[in-house]
Amino acid sequence: RQSFVRLRPFAQFVLSELTRRRVEAGVEDVSVHQEILGAQVSYQGVGGLVALDRSFSPASRVGLRVEYEKVDLDVGAGESDLAGVQVQWDYRIAERITAYVRGGARRS
Repeated sequence: RQSFVRLRPFAQFVLSELTRRRVEAGVEDVSVHQEILGAQVSYQGVGGLVALDRSFSPASRVGLRVEYEKVDLDVGAGESDLAGVQVQWDYRIAERITAYVRGGARRS
């Protein structure tokens, strides 16, 4: 069994007609009932992200996302940092069909 609580408020800013920025901050708490010792770990995390989206046409958009989170594990291993960056290109083929290419990296 597991209980999971996440609070992640955000704000979105319109910088221009074609550019938007999104800022998120968040906390999460995951508690695990450990029936098998060492199989799952409870943790708490605090972090956030900044995203920047730019439209180049009504059908094409590129987004950049940078994130960071500090995770405190309950197993005595201390804290761990998670950092990542992601780039995504979206292309709307039809009204209900979208294709995208996403690349990025995360390190913890």
